[in-house]
Amino acid sequence: MKNISINIPLAGKILSNVLLAQKILDKKIDINFKKNNQNNPHINLLSGIINKKNLERLITDTKETNSIIRKKKYEIKSNGIGVLIFENPVIYLRYYKNDFFNLIRESFKDKKYFENIDKTTSNLLWFPKTTIANKDTNIKILSDTLELIDKINFYETFIVKQICLIEFSSDYPEKKII
Repeated sequence: MKNISINIPLAGKILSNVLLAQKILDKKIDINFKKNNQNNPHINLLSGIINKKNLERLITDTKETNSIIRKKKYEIKSNGIGVLIFENPVIYLRYYKNDFFNLIRESFKDKKYFENIDKTTSNLLWFPKTTIANKDTNIKILSDTLELIDKINFYETFIVKQICLIEFSSDYPEKKII
């Protein structure tokens, strides 16, 4: 059994800007957990526990989906920074919802790959986001943290080039499968 994320990797200017924000936070205030443990900044669509047989099926289906995506030129537009307030806040990039998100999520969900879908990607809780920083953030310096990345443009559009699969664990950095 593996923990797998079905996601959209960022591309273009918005990818550069997220990486810049992570670099600044690392250099200025030593916030680097996400930067050091992510495969690539992405939008997680679905994630959960999957067995080997279903993972093989998912890999095949993802490759087929990617051949269609490359022809369609789906656009995603970011909508600035958001924060989930906890003792260790989650700083994330927001996105406008669009039909593409629902189409891909439902398409993969209907094929029942996962033994268990993560709570954060359930229909009730999911929203499109890219985590910029988490786990080593601190509520006491949240305002200062956000001020460091305030001048970066987090309102960009990018074309989806592919869907990726990433294996993840709390014990080691993310690993790209496809």
